[in-house]
Amino acid sequence: MDADESIALRGLLAPVEGLDLVLPNSMVLQILAKADTAPYENAPPWLLGTTLWQKRKVPALAFEVA
Repeated sequence: MDADESIALRGLLAPVEGLDLVLPNSMVLQILAKADTAPYENAPPWLLGTTLWQKRKVPALAFEVA
């Protein structure tokens, strides 16, 4: 690639603990407001639990801890 060429990246820039996390659009399906989570027992700190999304239980992660 030449120095004059540029690459466009379409994505979400999410602030996490004073840094910016870049998530490609292909990785983001929907952005939710902070929701209640049902915690897992004996889970690592980065796994907050599950939350309901479109009538499904999905894992809630803490990127700043991971």
